[in-house]
Amino acid sequence: MAHRENVPTHAFEGNCPQMAPIRLGGIPLSDLAQRRLHLIPGANDQVFENAPYRFIKLCLSWPGYPPHDPISVDLYAGVNPPTRASVAFQVASHFCKYLEGCEKMQVHPTAAKWRIGKNGLAIYNIICNRLVNTYENVWQMDCETIV
Repeated sequence: MAHRENVPTHAFEGNCPQMAPIRLGGIPLSDLAQRRLHLIPGANDQVFENAPYRFIKLCLSWPGYPPHDPISVDLYAGVNPPTRASVAFQVASHFCKYLEGCEKMQVHPTAAKWRIGKNGLAIYNIICNRLVNTYENVWQMDCETIV
């Protein structure tokens, strides 16, 4: 039987109002990367319509690997206004590139179960639940692994 486990993320501190999460409905990262965006519930829903910014800072991290510097994501790239699907695809693309980089690194010994690549997890093991506003215009992917 498959086992699901939440992936721990870095915590941010701050006193600012947060926006509601952008729900993705538990879609495998591999499906998002292959543009199977119709699988996202409410894929064509507009998101970020009330956001006071055009760009978000995407923070990518994975247990046992160094975090990536925040990535600037243009919410209006290719679609005006942004939809759940367009934002999910942009985030998934950056997340996949980050994980490809992790494959070339050694995982910290205490985080061996989170290894990416050979003898470890692949993008089809990663389930994307939602994009979470952690601080100001900083967002992180909330995901689980399934093994």
